[in-house]
Amino acid sequence: MSNVKKSLLVLVAAPLLSVSALANTGNLLSDGNLDSAPASSGWDLSGGYRWNNSQFLVSDPSDYYVALRAVGRFDSYMTQTFATVAGTLYTVAFDYISSKGGTQFGLLNGTANSNSWIDYEVLGKSSSPTSWDKATYTFTALSDQTTIGFVASSAGSRLYLNNISVAAAVPEPASMALFMAGLGALALVARRRRLKG
Repeated sequence: MSNVKKSLLVLVAAPLLSVSALANTGNLLSDGNLDSAPASSGWDLSGGYRWNNSQFLVSDPSDYYVALRAVGRFDSYMTQTFATVAGTLYTVAFDYISSKGGTQFGLLNGTANSNSWIDYEVLGKSSSPTSWDKATYTFTALSDQTTIGFVASSAGSRLYLNNISVAAAVPEPASMALFMAGLGALALVARRRRLKG
């Protein structure tokens, strides 16, 4: 096999393998659906919170959600650190109800103690106390671990959370088409060089 063909094979195979890996990563969080008891869920919680089921916010009585409640001067937090690959694009999605201002979502580079924010968003008040909103964000990881965090930080604020997921972002079809067109152009250039040489 010629060197040109070998180079093209490597150029084609490596990106396609990485795209395939991205498509199969699934949810990187432990218990993103909040089905386990708090102690074994993988989430770190502090301040006022409730781990609820069979209540008015969910239609399925087996479904759980977390309610973070700021009480007086004390904030309520929920965090989880998960493995990432630096430079890789990820998508975060979650269902939430925010009862008033003072509820936030954030991503930290590294552990929760590193305090190097990748992204930080204030969640607006939901239109109704029983209507779930869906939030979706993308971020590029900066290290081999990232921490996702939620907080209710102003007195009386409540943040209800469910169906939290983090997954490697899958390229859009248009991006894949552009990528394949680029590979085709590389193959054409290599073929012309071979025919001339």
